[in-house]
Formats: sequence, C-alpha cells, structure tokens
Amino acid sequence: SPEIADRIFSCTTCMSCTNACPLGVQTVELVEAVRGAMAKQGKLPDVHKLIARTLREKANPYAQDPSERLATLPKPLKETAARRAGALADTLLFFGCVASLADMRIAPATIELMEAAGQDYTTQGPEEVCCGYISHLMGDEETFAANAKAQLARFEAMGVKRLVTPCAGCAKTFRDLYAPYVPAGLSGWQALHVVEYLAQCVDAGTLQFTKPVTQKVAYHDPCDLGRH
Repeated sequence: SPEIADRIFSCTTCMSCTNACPLGVQTVELVEAVRGAMAKQGKLPDVHKLIARTLREKANPYAQDPSERLATLPKPLKETAARRAGALADTLLFFGCVASLADMRIAPATIELMEAAGQDYTTQGPEEVCCGYISHLMGDEETFAANAKAQLARFEAMGVKRLVTPCAGCAKTFRDLYAPYVPAGLSGWQALHVVEYLAQCVDAGTLQFTKPVTQKVAYHDPCDLGRH
C-alpha cells in the first residue's frame, strides 16, 4: 500500500534503532530487503523513479550537467583541481555529488588540506559520476551493480590504489558495497574517508598543525562512518 511504501522509504537507514535495540534487530537489512523487492516489482514511489531517471541521465541526483561539477570552486582552487584532473597518481580524490554540486565549502577545504599535506593525487574532474549509493538505498540493486562495475573499471584503468573522499556515504559505498565487484586488478585497494586519510597524514608528519587550537571541538561523526 502507499502507506507502507511511505514508511519503508522514510527510513534514513541511520542504524540508530539498531544501536538502541536490546535484541540487536538488524532493521536496516529488513528495510533494504523490502525496498529491493519493491524495486523489482516496479513499485518505487514516483519521486524515487524520478531520482533513478536523473541518475541514469545526468550521473548525479541533482539533475545538473556533469560539466558543472566543482564549478563553484574559487578560481585558484579551480585551477588546482583542473591541474590534478587526469594526472597519474596512486591516490584518487573522489569528491562525491554533494561536495561537487551542492555544498560550497567541502571541496575547497578538502583540496586545501590535501595540498597542505603535500599529497600526490588525481581527480576525475567532470568525468566523475555518482558512486551509486542512492540507487542502493532505493533498492535498485541492478542499476547499482552496473554502476559499481563501471566505476571500478575506470579506477583500474587509472591505476588507482587508494580512493579518498570527503563524503561518508561514498566512503561506505566504495569500501563495503563495492566489495563483491572489485576486480583482481584492484586487489588490495583502499577506500578512505578524508578524515581517516588526513589522520594518517598527521601521524606521518606530512600534515602539521602550525597554530594552537584553544577551543573545544566536537566532531559530528556521520552515521555512514560511525554506525555502519
């Protein structure tokens, strides 16, 4: 029924209920299974059908042209991103759709930190496409699997050994959801959230704090990192 469908697709899959459940019921697994069954039967809500079509046509959920990725970057950083695009490097900086198209702060901060750490990295520039996490969340596993295989083939052709992303959803997707599709050529590759990667840089001494921080700072740990 529409009422049940609305409840199933209203779940954010944050896993808060699973963490609080004394019996450890895997609610997210149940929700994802029901969504998958509904997707196979063509019973996705209309708004999700629209998102699915947008992902197929524009390779992002915002219906924006791929050429607009990182268009909001300040000019100096836009030049840095353009210089890095397509360069040969072991590390791929994958921005994700939110940082590329919807948020004006994440991508600049990430680039500045990577540059400050003196890291050699490459990007896909406007060729970057959605990781597919949204397709998975909607239960459209057929589209997700096809996208995962295509993405991994691109990464393999680029010689990527490590992927770094500022998006928690992308990090979870590449690290966990892509696992069944990783080809032999990418065996041993890593997918890291930028916070994890920068922590490694701090430990290695390549990223150093130059000013004292006298504030108390609370880090908001995304659900896709902290619970999944």
